[in-house]
Amino acid sequence: MKYNLKIDNWIKILFFVIILYLFTLSVLLVLEGIWFVSLITLPLAVLTLMIFTSSEIEFKEEYLYVKISVFFTKITYDSIHKIEKRQTLLSSGFALSKEVIRIHRHKKIFRHIDISPETRDEVFSELLRRCKNIKE
Repeated sequence: MKYNLKIDNWIKILFFVIILYLFTLSVLLVLEGIWFVSLITLPLAVLTLMIFTSSEIEFKEEYLYVKISVFFTKITYDSIHKIEKRQTLLSSGFALSKEVIRIHRHKKIFRHIDISPETRDEVFSELLRRCKNIKE
């Protein structure tokens, strides 16, 4: 099952401003003859734009697959020992919204990761169903 990630409006506006700035900077630098800097700014703008088109959560057989643009992670269900719904502006991981699901994992450098699915309750229920190590 696939779910889209929720992106808050303030983050959409912030990313739009960043993309607009990077594209404008690229065009101005090319017009000034400094085209090689556009080799950096244009791909950054494209990567930022890809956040809107390829951000998803997918339940696989053995793990949860979370992807934002070109960045992704695989979280095995066995490594999850606690999940909780939270509202936070400072999140860690793959959350682009203040309404997140925090996933606590065993034996990882990053002990928890936040995700922000559009249908938070449905994803939370599915995680509860698939993760056998969750402590109530």
